[in-house]
Amino acid sequence: MSKHSIRELSATDWFNYKAIRLMSLQDSPDSFGSTYEREVLFAAVDKESFVGLLSCVIQAPSTNRANLYQMWVRPELRGNGVGLDLVTRAKQWAYSRHVSNLSLSVTMINSDAINLYSKLGFKAVGETESLRPGSDLKCQIMEAVIDAMITRFFINYV
Repeated sequence: MSKHSIRELSATDWFNYKAIRLMSLQDSPDSFGSTYEREVLFAAVDKESFVGLLSCVIQAPSTNRANLYQMWVRPELRGNGVGLDLVTRAKQWAYSRHVSNLSLSVTMINSDAINLYSKLGFKAVGETESLRPGSDLKCQIMEAVIDAMITRFFINYV
């Protein structure tokens, strides 16, 4: 099993963030609404590497909703708990900021991700929609409610 930790990114992590974001778009192009071509950036190579990423964005300071974006784990580490830990940490962070509802979009061909999100309390809502213009792939919105009981479990887990 892999040894990893989950931490918030800082401004100095921009290079590693961009590198892993581009790697995720290249490795799993049908898992994201964006594309590698839209986000390409040239940069120097750094010795450090990240193994996964996830972005949690509160929609507006006055709301209790947040969205999860860009979930991705290096292929060789999938199934080792990295994704579980990333979403768990995002739930903790959101709860600490008084967010009670999380939302995400998942490509319907990504059954492993759908199973992970379901295991973490996310449920499908609404109709499927196109992944992006011109794509035959569909994605599904999933939502989860964060409550104190769930959060206590997650805080003890991580």
